[in-house]
Amino acid sequence: MKLEDLLNIEKLAEYYILSNTPYFLFKKFSNEDSIKVMSEKFTTNELIELFKQKYLSELKSIEEVVMLYSILISMIFKPYEEVKNFMSEVPKYNFRWSKQISEIFFSKKISENVSFINMNYKTLSTLKSNSSGTSDDKIEYKVKPKIILEEK
Repeated sequence: MKLEDLLNIEKLAEYYILSNTPYFLFKKFSNEDSIKVMSEKFTTNELIELFKQKYLSELKSIEEVVMLYSILISMIFKPYEEVKNFMSEVPKYNFRWSKQISEIFFSKKISENVSFINMNYKTLSTLKSNSSGTSDDKIEYKVKPKIILEEK
């Protein structure tokens, strides 16, 4: 399967042209559906090989540069363990923002030591009494749950 058939080259080229920071490029490319599709269609090793081939070829057009960035950024959708070694080597490739994109990739990685817990706030309501002693307005408020952390 050809990359040109999978990628929305026109939209990605527009993002590339408008990019004035590596973060903008990373964000726009990583939110593009065609990049996600490409990541699903190719294995991690295939993407790495495609990247190396594209990098070593003569990049004569914006479309070819866009494909290089697309391949690189598509790897964020692969398992971290499969791409971390390659992404750590990306700064060695001498092209615009290679180092920064690698740094963005690693900064987006969530530490294994962090756990996310859904903390449902309790919603309580009470009736508000007015000056005549009657209560006709309802007030709702949220109560934070008590959090107790224990190390095992």
